[in-house]
Amino acid sequence: VGVASGSAAKSSAGRASMAPRDIASVGRGLFPTQVRETRADAGNQVLHLQRLGADDGPKRLKVQMQSARLLHGADLGSRSFSCSVMVSGRQYSRLQTGQASGGHQAVWNYEGEIRDYAPGEDLEFLLSSKSSHSGDLEGSCTLLSEQFFLFGFSSEITVSSPGQGILGLLRVSVTVPK
Repeated sequence: VGVASGSAAKSSAGRASMAPRDIASVGRGLFPTQVRETRADAGNQVLHLQRLGADDGPKRLKVQMQSARLLHGADLGSRSFSCSVMVSGRQYSRLQTGQASGGHQAVWNYEGEIRDYAPGEDLEFLLSSKSSHSGDLEGSCTLLSEQFFLFGFSSEITVSSPGQGILGLLRVSVTVPK
């Protein structure tokens, strides 16, 4: 699950002792972890794991929804688009861009802040269009917590549409302020 690196040195008793080291964890719901070694009186090793940033309480996230590139084959040319983001399952945390037209390239350059983010929660992005009469959900994507927490994220993510497959790419940036 993780990769550990550390230096082993011989102790006076001839046993190898490890210096503190970092483990980069990969997988659902895991965070970078720091491992400390302590010695019990009998010389047994005891490892203490501490998730970095996970127990410090609620966090703030700075989210930028920059642009969307939509597939040219889609019938979306005459619509204007908006994008929203929320913490998965928490409707009240929603940030929403304004409408942007431009055919297959929508540009918002919107920046907002999500407060009370708990490590381990994913972000849901929703792409909606405004045709002549109503706003329709065109596609969505999810940015998993381990993709941006603790070190941020800045790239394009794939937007898919229910029953229609890939709709396009959404350029976003997520920053975790210190």
